[in-house]
Amino acid sequence: AMNSSFLSSSVSLPTALFVLSAAWFRQGQSRGSIGPRGIAALKTSSNSLSSSYWNSFMLCLQDPCDPITNPEGYIGLCLAENKLVQESLALRLMQSGTAITAFSDSSAYCLDGFLGLYSAREAVAHFLQKRFWKKEKHIYEFQRQQEQEQEQEQQGREQQQQGMHRVDNVLGLSNGSLSQMNDINIASATVNGDTGDSDENEYEMNKSAISPANIVFGAGVNSLLSQLFFILSQQGDYILVPAPYYHGFEYDAKAIAGCKIHPVYMDNPILGPTPNDLENAARFVEKRGGRIKLLLLTNPNDPIGVCYSPNVIRNAISWARKRRYHTVVNEIYALSVHKNYLNSFE
Repeated sequence: AMNSSFLSSSVSLPTALFVLSAAWFRQGQSRGSIGPRGIAALKTSSNSLSSSYWNSFMLCLQDPCDPITNPEGYIGLCLAENKLVQESLALRLMQSGTAITAFSDSSAYCLDGFLGLYSAREAVAHFLQKRFWKKEKHIYEFQRQQEQEQEQEQQGREQQQQGMHRVDNVLGLSNGSLSQMNDINIASATVNGDTGDSDENEYEMNKSAISPANIVFGAGVNSLLSQLFFILSQQGDYILVPAPYYHGFEYDAKAIAGCKIHPVYMDNPILGPTPNDLENAARFVEKRGGRIKLLLLTNPNDPIGVCYSPNVIRNAISWARKRRYHTVVNEIYALSVHKNYLNSFE
C-alpha cells in the first residue's frame, strides 16, 4: 500500500469543511454551547492525534509540495493513498453512459433504507466475489457430505414407500392410501419449513457466495470502525491491533465507543501476528484487569504495506474465536500492491 503521496495543489472541499467545522467547534466550546460528549470527543481528538502528527498534517494540507509550482512545500508521509488509480477511475466515470446509468433510476434520489442502494450493493458483492472470494476446500467437502446425506435420505424414503405399498396390499387398501397420506405429511412439513435441515446447515451451504444482503455502505473506514467498536464492545474495553498501526485507530476507538487500543508486538512484523504474539498481548491486558472484545487486522498493513498470508489471517481469527473475541479486518488497501515484475498494481 502506498504510504506517501504528493498532496494536491489546493485544499480539497471536504478538508476545508472539516477545518471550518473544527474552528466552529472550538469557538462553540468557549460559549458553552457544546455538550459534554462533544467536548470529550474534542479532547480525545487532541490527545490522540494532535500530539503526534495532526498539526504537521494540517501544514501539509495548507502548504502542499508541488515539484513545479511549490517545491518548498510539505510532503505528507503520514497519508496512505493510491493515486495511481485516479486516471482509471476518471476515465470510467467520464464515459458517456455512466451518468445516465447511475442517475436515471429514481431510487438514486429517494430513501432506500440505511444500507445503501441495493443495485450498488449488488455491484460491490459481485466485485468482492470476483476479486476476493476464494472457495475453500472445506466448502467442497461440506457440499459432498450434504449430497451424500440427501442421497441416503432419498433412499430411506424410497424404502419407506415400498414398505407402505406392501402394507396397502396386506390391508386391501386401494391406490396406495398410506403412501399418499405420507406424501401429504412430507409436503406439509416442507411448506412449514421443517425439512430436517438446521439453519446452520443452510448457512454453510450459502456462505460460499457473497450476498448483497450482507453489504453495508458507510462514510469511510474510520466511521465504519467507530460504529463497529460502539456496537460490539463496551466503554473501557480493549481492542488488540498488531503494531505498528495507523494512529487514527486510537481516535476511532476512543471518541464514541470509549475503547482503548492495545498494540500487539510481533516477533516478525513482516510475516504478521502469530497466535503466540496475540496471546502475549491478551495476557498483558488481562493481568492488569482489562477486558478485550475485539481483534483488528489491517491487510495490507498500514504503515508497513505488507500483505499477510491466508494462513496468518486464518490463525489469527481462529485464536480470536477460541477466546470469543470479534475479529474486524480492514482491507481498504486491497488491490493496491506492486507487481514486482510489471511495476504495476494489483
